[in-house]
Amino acid sequence: RDMLLPLRLSFPRIDFAAGTDTVEPVGLPLKWINVVRSAEVLPAGREPIVVVAGDLHARKPPAHHGIGALTSRELVIATEPAADGRGTHYGVDLVLVPRHRVRSLAGAGTIVEIGIDAPSGPISLRVAADRTLAEAMTTTLTPLLRTR
Repeated sequence: RDMLLPLRLSFPRIDFAAGTDTVEPVGLPLKWINVVRSAEVLPAGREPIVVVAGDLHARKPPAHHGIGALTSRELVIATEPAADGRGTHYGVDLVLVPRHRVRSLAGAGTIVEIGIDAPSGPISLRVAADRTLAEAMTTTLTPLLRTR
């Protein structure tokens, strides 16, 4: 984490206007409020952020439910990890993509697909996510990514 911090802080900032259909972090369950406000999501401290969430209040939360966030520097996906062989899971799986490198964002079922401009050429990153999270990310964050 500490080794990546200078790199993450070097990503160029992209200003954007947040929509009105985003989730306020204070309305999230405590775990996700803490994730959204953490240095893992906001390495430079408080800054504008758009947060979307899937169905976080299900009785038996599915693996990979969580939040998607867009900051001026990064696209973030934070999800519950899949259960291990013993049926337990703990923590958060975190995917961070430099915002200036994101070409596209799409959700298909339980997959969020991120098109990325890599130095070696375009690549595609597929991230497992709850269906409702994939849908919320695609609906809300994709239009914001187009405003560069």
